[in-house]
Amino acid sequence: MHHHAHDNILQWLKQSPLAIPLRNSKGFYVLRGKVLMFPDHTTMEILDFIQGIGIWDSDVWGDYRVKYTEPGGPYAEKLTFFHEQNVYPVPFARPTPAVAPPPPDTLDDLPDFKPLDHP
Repeated sequence: MHHHAHDNILQWLKQSPLAIPLRNSKGFYVLRGKVLMFPDHTTMEILDFIQGIGIWDSDVWGDYRVKYTEPGGPYAEKLTFFHEQNVYPVPFARPTPAVAPPPPDTLDDLPDFKPLDHP
């Protein structure tokens, strides 16, 4: 599922102080507990907000794959965004679908199944 409507949110998020860069790979993570304040002064916790716009574990968002880490383990509860290129522009046209071969007219190739003779 593609979330193009949220591209501006993703752009903001990855440049925001909430995005903590990954040390060993391209991407960032966001910890539970940070609160967003919207222009109308309402607030929402960041992970609730991201889940609220339909992004959660194993989703693909832009060039990121999202992984949720549950609370209670060795790591804090967080959403990690692993950079993953998902769309590759190519310099050639999309192929037209190949024409499917017609189905065989005869079923001679099938073995003959004879009913068992019951005594």
